[in-house]
Amino acid sequence: MNARRKRFDRASFHAKVGGLDANALGKILWNLYWRGPATLRGQDAWEMFCDAYLAALDGFAPRARTGGRRRGGRRSEAWSDDEWRRSHAQQRRAKNLAEWHGLLLDRLDVHDSERRLDRIASHPALAGPAADFMKARIRYLRGDKEEAQSLIEGCLEQQPGHREFIAFARKISAKLPRRSAEILREGDS
Repeated sequence: MNARRKRFDRASFHAKVGGLDANALGKILWNLYWRGPATLRGQDAWEMFCDAYLAALDGFAPRARTGGRRRGGRRSEAWSDDEWRRSHAQQRRAKNLAEWHGLLLDRLDVHDSERRLDRIASHPALAGPAADFMKARIRYLRGDKEEAQSLIEGCLEQQPGHREFIAFARKISAKLPRRSAEILREGDS
C-alpha cells in the first residue's frame, strides 16, 4: 500500500497553524529554513511559508511595540529597551531577516503576492532601514524606480556604509549620499 502524506489545502493549513504561538511558529520556520528551498515547491508553498512568517511577526509585534513589556506591565530582562537596541543579536536578526526578505522577493511573484509583501514591509515588528530596504526592492520590482531610489537613499542616510544598500543603490542608479560615496571610494582604494 502506498502511504502518502495527506497535504493540507490553504484553509486547513491556516486552521492548523492559526492556534500556534510565536515560539512554535519560529520552530516551524527554522525547520523549513534548515531543510532549504528543496522543502518548498512552487508559488503556493512559498505563499504558505510567507503566511506562517507573517503570523510569527504578528506574535512578535506586541513585544516590539511595548519595548518588551508583557501583560501586567512586567518587563523581561531579555527585552529591555537599551539592551534590545544595542545588542548584537538584534543586528544579526536584522541581517537574517534581510536575507529572508530577499529570498521571499526572489521566490514570490511581486504582483500575485502584493498584499503579503506589502504587509511584511510595513509590519510593526520591522522598522528602520531594513524595512525601507525591502520597500525599495518591492517598488523597484513593480517598476517604481523613483520611489525605490528615494527609499534607498534614505536607508543610506541612516546607514551610509551598508554594503547591500550601496549595491542596490548602484544597481538602480540612485544617488549615493556623500558619506556612502566616501566609504565606497575608501573600500576601492
